[in-house]
Order: sequence, then C-alpha cells, then structure tokens
Amino acid sequence: MARSLHEPPDAVRGPRDDIAGRGRPGRNPRRRRGRASAGHQRRSRNPVRLRLPHPGAVLPRIRATAPIPRSRARSRSSVCGHPRDARSQRPRGRTLRLWGGGGEDLADRRARRASSGTLRRTRSVRGGTEHAGAGRPHSVTFRGFVAVDIPPSPSLEQFAEQLHHASASLKVVSTDQLHLTVKFLGDTEEGLVPEIEGAIREACADIRPFEITVRETGAFPSLSRMNVIWVGVDGAEPIGRAAAALDASLESLGFAAERRPWKAHVTLARVKGHRDLDRVRGVLDAHRDDVFGHHRVDRIYLKKSVLTPGGAQYSVVSTVVFGE
Repeated sequence: MARSLHEPPDAVRGPRDDIAGRGRPGRNPRRRRGRASAGHQRRSRNPVRLRLPHPGAVLPRIRATAPIPRSRARSRSSVCGHPRDARSQRPRGRTLRLWGGGGEDLADRRARRASSGTLRRTRSVRGGTEHAGAGRPHSVTFRGFVAVDIPPSPSLEQFAEQLHHASASLKVVSTDQLHLTVKFLGDTEEGLVPEIEGAIREACADIRPFEITVRETGAFPSLSRMNVIWVGVDGAEPIGRAAAALDASLESLGFAAERRPWKAHVTLARVKGHRDLDRVRGVLDAHRDDVFGHHRVDRIYLKKSVLTPGGAQYSVVSTVVFGE
C-alpha cells in the first residue's frame, strides 16, 4: 500500500483503521448487526454467545388454520395415554366412564342410549347373580352354612376349658355352638333359602337317624403349624355321602364346589397368635385318644353366622329331619 507523502520512511504502521471501519460512516464497527461469521467463531478463544435476531429480522410465517371440528378433536387423554388429572376424572360409585370421549356431546350420548338401551353391569353374588340397577331392591344376604349340631358333654367342656387357660392365643368356641360342618356356603341370598332347603332334602333323602362318637384331638394343618384345633367324629359316613351330593347340587345355584375331601371334625378353637403354643400342644397330646361322648343325629340345619365382638353367633334358618 502506498505511503503518505508526509510520513517518514522508518514509521511503523499499525492495523489499518479503514478496514475495521468499512461500512456505513459514523458507526462503531464493534456494534454490527447480525451474528459473527463462522471464521471469527473458530478463531476466538472465548465462546461466542448467540444473539437473538434484531427486531427487523424476518421470521417464518405461521399460517392460520381453520379450527378443528369438535367431532374430530381428540382428547388429551387419547394422545398422552392418561388424563391430566386422574383424581378429578376417575369414576365414582358404579358409574362406568370411558377416558377420551372422542368429542361426543351430551345430546349425542343420550340419543345413542335411547336407541341402543342402557348398559347394565351385573354383580356376581355367591348363591346367584344380581343385576345392578335393575329397578328392584337388592336381596338381603347372610353368611350361611349347613351343619349338624354336636351337644356338649362334661368331658368336652372340660377339654375346652383347659385349652382356654393354656394360651391367650386361642379363640375357643363356646360349647353350646359346637357343630359338624357339612357344607360352607358363605354369602347367601335369602331368596335362595327354599332352593337350598330342597337340595338338602334331596341329598339326605336316604338317611335315617344314626349314632356318632366324638373322639380324638388334632390340629389343622398340623401340630407344628396350628390354625384350627378340632375333635374328631366317628360314624359320620352318612353325612359324608350327603355332603358329596349336596356339593354337586348347590354348584348349579352358584356355590363353589369344595376342592378338598370332606373330613368329619368339630372345630373347638382357632389360633390367633403364637404365645404358649407349646402348652397347647401338651394339652392336645394328653387328650389325643379321649372319647368325649356319643350322640344321636336325626336332623340337619341350614344356619347363618353373625359376627359380634364376642365371636360368631349362630342361628337356625331351616331344619331338615332325617326320614321325613
């Protein structure tokens, strides 16, 4: 570049100001609009901060679209897979609600229900089925079972008293509530009582009064893992045959069939803890082969159980006498 006529020949020239000041006159070259060039970013040691476009920058245009029809709109639950607030939209009571309404309004739903009928959900009840919302009151249910009574004897009452004092972990059954369970029913509709009584009469049609002997002691499932303490019953084969026939006939009424073979026993106590169970095992071993009485069996009962703070209380619903 040519030197000025007034510049000495040995002058050292600095950076050219006219190069940095190219552009429009009167502007600071360091305050240029826009982003720095890529080459400047590569040569800089410090990271370059990106600058937002200046107010005059041209941004992409967003075209306005027509609103989506309500019938075609998809709810957020169908897109995201779950509602925004599941607690506020969850079904309450017996109302069946489907997530994501698909844009269907209330008038459309009422018209569709009127044309197709109301969808009703059935609730299974042991002993029958009940249609929820069918326009009739719900049937009253009770906890039922079929059994033969076992009268108390002095020796059996003494044995129950020893169990009661042996451990506070035992719930001893009152001797006036002892029975031989033939079939456990569970929740039973009162409207099914005539059909259940008919099934009992049919199962016991060939049974005549007979004698049983209450003897021996034991525990379920074993003495090392006691859940139920029982006394055995000898001579109850007629009841065993009636139990098998009754199990098959009541299955058609909705009662589940027994999965384990029937065994004649009288529940005397239930284990509710783990304290002093060794003492209980000692009492059972001492009366392992005892005979607690002989009884004549001439009838069978349909009973219901009511749970109270003092334990279960049993009452008779129906009675079937053998040989009638």
